[in-house]
Amino acid sequence: MSNANQNDHLLDSYFVSNLHLSYTFKTNTVKAITLGLSINNLFNEEYENNGYAGSGFYMDDNNNKVRYNYAGYAAQAGTNVMCNISLRF
Repeated sequence: MSNANQNDHLLDSYFVSNLHLSYTFKTNTVKAITLGLSINNLFNEEYENNGYAGSGFYMDDNNNKVRYNYAGYAAQAGTNVMCNISLRF
């Protein structure tokens, strides 16, 4: 997430599986109707695909400069479902 080459600024590897099913049929009034179902993050993987990181300094009690690193992550959605209908005239 940064150019600082810090281990606590790295994102963990992840693998997400999605499933999409659809069926198309014809009728007398419409050329084609497609019904679809998408299941995203099928196995409910917990992952972060982006975030922010940086470093800062503070002065300790002995007036020495101390460096610290910080990082924040954007957690992504768990398993979620979307449906769609498409009409072709």
